[in-house]
Amino acid sequence: MAGIKDVAARAGVSISTVSYVVSGKRRIGAETQARVRAAALELGYRPVIDATEPASARGTHMLAVSSPLRPYTDVANYAAFFFALATAAKRHGYDILLLMHEAGDQELRRVADRGMADGVFLLDVLLSDSRADMAGAIDIPVVSVGYTNDTAHAYTFWMVVEK
Repeated sequence: MAGIKDVAARAGVSISTVSYVVSGKRRIGAETQARVRAAALELGYRPVIDATEPASARGTHMLAVSSPLRPYTDVANYAAFFFALATAAKRHGYDILLLMHEAGDQELRRVADRGMADGVFLLDVLLSDSRADMAGAIDIPVVSVGYTNDTAHAYTFWMVVEK
């Protein structure tokens, strides 16, 4: 696994510059930020969480829900699911990030790479779905509501809605 030294070497910057880009504690030029981020993505670098932080400070407490808007999408049915999921998530201290872009695989990559969510639910999964393919390439848990031809990277999930 790549470390901060590897990213610094690949981007041609100091370790402290990588740290500042990751933490946002100092202003770093846009071109340098782009080089550091590109190197981190290329190497699969993920910053290490400080083990001295309290557990409540770790993670985003955000769950992403990927549900592309398709021509046949019945938003009334989805609204009930979203509100039930948001209510259940809130009881456990989580919020919901709704992803509705047709290129959902790129959204998943962005969310994972930027550390925006602790996990992802895939809705309206198709038999051939690039989002399910992306599930194997990101390092956060992915739950698929439905299944694809290749189920190697996602868990199938059935939800029981409490009334």
